[in-house]
Parts: sequence; structure tokens; C-alpha cells
Amino acid sequence: MKYTWLYYTSKVEEQIVDKIVEKSLKEDLIDGTINLVTEDSKNIVGVDKSIRNTKIAFLDRMKHPDIYNLIYNLGLEVNNKAYGFDLNNLETCQFTLYDSKNKGKYDWHIDTDWISDNCYHRKVSVVLQLSDPSEYEGGKLEIRNSGCTEQDKINMMQKGSVITFPSFMEHRVTPVTKGKRLSLIGWMLGAKFR
Repeated sequence: MKYTWLYYTSKVEEQIVDKIVEKSLKEDLIDGTINLVTEDSKNIVGVDKSIRNTKIAFLDRMKHPDIYNLIYNLGLEVNNKAYGFDLNNLETCQFTLYDSKNKGKYDWHIDTDWISDNCYHRKVSVVLQLSDPSEYEGGKLEIRNSGCTEQDKINMMQKGSVITFPSFMEHRVTPVTKGKRLSLIGWMLGAKFR
């Protein structure tokens, strides 16, 4: 395991990853939406495939408590060792499919919604890599100013890898050019940053 203040990589057992994929693919997949504020202060909400082209499913925590508990515990573990944010919950986990058939991608964005009316912020993003790197090309998770080494980038693509970073860090998934990339995302929540 490696800890830095920017990300964390670990391995979840392949059998557990395969069960998550099996359960997630049984869910109804919908187009991934965006909620962005552009440089000219325009708020874009909804489906915009030029920015995000994914299929997603939100996994109900009551139906999938094992998945919820896994991501929640990973988020708490890394927060205690690396970030120290005030956390109190995990948002519903999101299964994401990036397909080369439609050049699946998600351009640069952050996960924290600074202008939300909610009384909380997303503070830690937890990404579980569900695909083996031999199953797709492209689809790299990139975190701006992360300081990742080339070896870190290779580790992050391994099936079962867990990557975490503060949700306010800008990141993207580059277009998938061959195959499919699958991932599971959870956002650790806490009282708004001050």
C-alpha cells in the first residue's frame, strides 16, 4: 500500500471485484450527466456527450450493503492516514462504464460542488478500478497536479486498485479507444469546507 496526500493505491481481491461487476451490470444503466460551471459562469446541467460520455448506475446501499461498506471503510482508512477531513457519510456508489464504441470519457472536472445548497461537500473521491488493463485501451484516470510517477499510473490501472484523492482536485478519464473500462466511485461526505 502506498499513501500520499494525493492518492492511495491498494488492491481489492479479484473475486470481490468480479462480484461487484456482476451485480452492477444487472442494474439499469443510464447516461452519465454533468453539473459544471464554465469559465464564463454558465451552469451546464444534464447530458453533454462532448464532456462526458458514460453509462452509469447508482447502487442502492440497502440492496448492496457489502459494496457500500467496502467503499466506506476504504474511504475512512485513507482519510485517517492521509487527509484528516471531517467526514460523516458516503454518497451512493456509482458504477461507471466507459465504452470504446462511443469513445467513453469524462473531461476535466471536480467532484466537489462549491455552490450547492446542500449542507455538505464531497471531500474524498474513492475510485475502485474494476477492469484489467488488458481489457481496454485509453481510459486513463488523470489527476491534475497529482505528482504521480509512471509506476503510480500503471498501478492505478490494475484491476482492484483503489485510488483516492480530495474531491476538489481536477481529474478526468481519457477516451477509451478499445474495449470497456469499468469503475466504481464513491464520495465521502462531510460538513462544508470553511
